[in-house]
Amino acid sequence: MVAATTVVVPHARLASITLRDLGGRYFTPVEIPDITADLDDVQYRTGSGSCLDAADPDGPAYALDQDLARSSAWPQFAAVATAHGLGAVLSTGLLPAQRAGLSGALNVYAHRGGITETDRRRALLLATHASLALQHTHTAEIADLERAPISTAPSPPAT
Repeated sequence: MVAATTVVVPHARLASITLRDLGGRYFTPVEIPDITADLDDVQYRTGSGSCLDAADPDGPAYALDQDLARSSAWPQFAAVATAHGLGAVLSTGLLPAQRAGLSGALNVYAHRGGITETDRRRALLLATHASLALQHTHTAEIADLERAPISTAPSPPAT
């Protein structure tokens, strides 16, 4: 999905996926270039950024800033992004809201003012496909767990 995003979304320079586990911790599940890892990591460390806003189950499921250098809602993230020559970010929520505790975001990083309406629509379409794939994976994992035999501890020896 990350590789597809940089091809399908015309102005995407970098992309990543953020997931939030049941414990509320954010992580990036796929290997990404160092710059993108820096962008995601600063958001996770500071608790502030577009991917966190979009991944918040109670949040807007969508975050866009076309000019991070001017007045970003996420100043620490914006400083790292602009230091890497990027000026715009779009994060689109992943996973249906009814999946309590699990969420995520598809993150698109671009040059200042570079995210168009076409980019936004394509990112939303990709996020929808990623959500379906993640839902399918989760459902398959649950089914595997339900089919697995339950092991019990051996009984203590009779005395």
